[in-house]
Amino acid sequence: MSVLTRMWAQDEIPNWDAVYYADGHAFELDDAPSAPAGLRIAEEFDTEEELREEPEATTWFGTFRMVDLDAGQGYLCCGECIYHGSAGWFARLDAARQLVWVVHLTLSNPFTEIEVGGGQATFRSTNGVTVTVDIREPEFRFVGS
Repeated sequence: MSVLTRMWAQDEIPNWDAVYYADGHAFELDDAPSAPAGLRIAEEFDTEEELREEPEATTWFGTFRMVDLDAGQGYLCCGECIYHGSAGWFARLDAARQLVWVVHLTLSNPFTEIEVGGGQATFRSTNGVTVTVDIREPEFRFVGS
């Protein structure tokens, strides 16, 4: 079990802007105004290694919404992080409700809405941050990337 899946089971995730996978690898998310969602997937890193260097870089989270994907493809969920009140997250779970990936965004505010259709999911936060991802495969991808 990776450090991330242990943290997820305790309603905790790292608080860096990144997409985290259940096996512990992660990718930084950088601002990119011309890219889909204004973000781009950047450098890969090892979550466990980074948390050894900064063990306090974590946040607890609460879930606001969960959506069941059709045909046993799993679930999508989203919510808030207890980190200065400005952070949000969204995630994909498998059919057994185990974490596949989770995205944390520090300045997004909580994500409260999920719309699914046409192989895509759109997550919206309370301050208007909108992120659309391709959900045809379990791997995290922005629509248009």
